[in-house]
Amino acid sequence: MMAALMQPFRLLVIAAALVLMIASLGYLMLSPDRKYRETPVQFTLGSEQLIDFKVTQACSHEIGLGFRSLDGDQARIDSVFGSGFKNVNLPARYRLTLHNLDGERIFHQRVIGGPGLPMRYGPDPIKFIAGTVFLPEGHYTLSLHVDELYSRFEGLGAFVFAQHIPKTRCGSMKDPS
Repeated sequence: MMAALMQPFRLLVIAAALVLMIASLGYLMLSPDRKYRETPVQFTLGSEQLIDFKVTQACSHEIGLGFRSLDGDQARIDSVFGSGFKNVNLPARYRLTLHNLDGERIFHQRVIGGPGLPMRYGPDPIKFIAGTVFLPEGHYTLSLHVDELYSRFEGLGAFVFAQHIPKTRCGSMKDPS
């Protein structure tokens, strides 16, 4: 008699454990810290833009600029940046600067463009990595200054990104300073 009463309770415990596992997995996959932050920007000559974002878990981040074709046409990406992984060329010169809320400059990189820039992913979207920086929890402002353009970027959407470095375990690192 007692075993028959325990059977529904066991099923309930198993179901609750499954729901908890699925919810935890969903949180890890959909958490803003588990995917990269991507903010659209206007990539035009002389433009200067400020982008605010929040880091909720201390980790090393890659910071950079990316492009995607607005109509899904791979040929547009190839015509601006070149085709083939080794032949990719960024025809622009820009600056990325990262500040914390206190106004302290944490990261600054002037990107000259040309071939041989560090890339991740691609070909559509294509991302150019300006550098890496350890970011503790907090609010940050990223500024983008476009100094020169050597090609037309029509039909492309530009974005800045801050993403965790792949295969890096976050939350276990200490501030190097």
